[in-house]
Amino acid sequence: MAKAARRPTPGKKPRLISVAMIARNEAGNLPRAVESAKRFSDEIIVVDTGSTDDTAQVADGLGCKVHRFPWSHDFAAARNFSFSKCRCDYIFWQDPDEEVPEDDAERLREYARQSLLLEPGQICDEFVFATFLNGTYRPAEKDLPGYGPGFVVMKPRMVRRGRLFWQHRIHEDLYSKHSIVRHTDDRVRVFNFGDANQTDKEYYHALMYLSHKDHPAEPHYLLYLAEHAQVAMMNPFKAMFYLEQIKPEALALGDQVEKYWLFVGRTWKMQAVMLFDRG
Repeated sequence: MAKAARRPTPGKKPRLISVAMIARNEAGNLPRAVESAKRFSDEIIVVDTGSTDDTAQVADGLGCKVHRFPWSHDFAAARNFSFSKCRCDYIFWQDPDEEVPEDDAERLREYARQSLLLEPGQICDEFVFATFLNGTYRPAEKDLPGYGPGFVVMKPRMVRRGRLFWQHRIHEDLYSKHSIVRHTDDRVRVFNFGDANQTDKEYYHALMYLSHKDHPAEPHYLLYLAEHAQVAMMNPFKAMFYLEQIKPEALALGDQVEKYWLFVGRTWKMQAVMLFDRG
C-alpha cells in the first residue's frame, strides 16, 4: 500500500520534486538539461548507464546525485532504478537532450505544491504535459519558431513517488497497479532536441523486435514494425500484416491514431501500385 504524501512542514525546505535522468555519453547535453531542471527541482538524479565520456564527472560537477547502472538493453529497468534513487514527493523524468522553458517551470512546481495540500484521495499521481519532438527524423507536422519542425505528444512527465513504474524495454511507458489521479496541461512544455543517428536506429530497431516478441499484442510495437516495413523495407504487404493486428482504439490518442490511419492509407496505395505493376 502506497504511503500517503507528506504535508509540507512550515519553515522547512520542501523536498518537492526530484528530476530523474538516465544518461550515456551525454556530457555535451547535460549542462543545458541540468540548468533547466534546477529551475523547478529540489534534487537531480543522473544514472549513468555506461558512458565512455565524462558524463558522470560533468553531472557531479553540476551538483547532481550520480549513480551507475549496468546497461541491460532495457530502458524501463534503468528508469526504474533512477526512480528508486529519488527522495522527493514527486519525480519528473527528463532526458539529457530535453529542457523545460523557464516560463513553465514555476507552473510545474506549483502544481506539485498545490497537489500535496489536497486530501489523500485527491492528490494527483500523474501529471501529463506536452512534449515537443523535433522533426529531424519524424513527420514535420508543426513548425515552432526557434525550434523547428516537429509534433506534440502528451506524455506523463511528473509522477508521485511510489505510485507509477516503468515497463517495456524500449519506448517504455509508465503504469500503475492502482487507480490513479491524473491531470493534463499542455501549457507546461518539454522540448526535446534529440536525434537518432544510424547506429542508434539499428540498435533501437533490434530492441523493438525483441520487445514485440515479449509483447506481441502491444499496438505501439506493431505500429513501429508496420512503419519500418513500409518505409525502410518498401514492403507494404508486410506492413499491412502488422497493421491488421492493431485495434485503433487501443492506440494512444493523438499522434498514434493519426499515424495509424496515415500508414493504412499509404500501405493500400503502395499495394495497389505494386499489384498493378505486376499485372
